[in-house]
Amino acid sequence: GQQEWTTFTTDLDNTFAGRKRLFFYWRNDSSSGAQTPAAVDNISIMTLDKDLKIVSVEPINDNCDLSNAEVTIKVENHSYSDVINGFTAMYVLNGTDTVSETVNATIAPNRIYTYTFAPTPAFVDGSNDLEVSVVYDEDMNLTNNSLALTDIRQVVPASVPYEQDFSNVVLGRDAWTQGTENENPNLWTNNN
Repeated sequence: GQQEWTTFTTDLDNTFAGRKRLFFYWRNDSSSGAQTPAAVDNISIMTLDKDLKIVSVEPINDNCDLSNAEVTIKVENHSYSDVINGFTAMYVLNGTDTVSETVNATIAPNRIYTYTFAPTPAFVDGSNDLEVSVVYDEDMNLTNNSLALTDIRQVVPASVPYEQDFSNVVLGRDAWTQGTENENPNLWTNNN
C-alpha cells in the first residue's frame, strides 16, 4: 500500500568545511512483498546563522540538603557567528515556580558558556521536576533550547535511634554489646 511521507531533520555538525557530498541510501527489506520504490522530496540544507543550544544541566546536589543547590546550565553557540547582546535563561520548578534572568554575554561560535542562576530553587521534599530553557531573539532552531529533569529528590537522612558516648560504655547496662559477630572487637551491637 501507499505510505505517508516521513519528515526527517538532522543536524550536520557546523565544523564541516569545504565541499561535502550528501548521499541518500535506500534498501528494501521485502517486508511488503514487491520491491517498492523510494522517493526523496523537498530537501532543504540551511545554515543556522544563530543557534543557542542547551548542552546539559550540571548535577544538582548539595550533599543531602537541596536548600542551597544551584542550577547551572551549559549553553553552546551552535552557529557560525557570535551570539551577542545576551539571551534569557529560565527554569521552571515543579511546573509553577518560574525564574527568568537576562544573561549579558557574548559567546563565540562552537563555544560553551556556563551559567549559574542567581536564586536557588525552592526544592520540596520528595520528587521535583525542573525544566531549563534559553531564549535568544535571533535563534533559528528552537528545538534544542530546553531540557527537562525529572524526579530530583531531596534525600532526608534517617534519624539515628541512639546517641552514645562509646568511651564510657558500661557493657550490658547501656544496651550495647562489643564484639559479638565472629568476635570482632570493632563491632558494636544494640541489645534492644
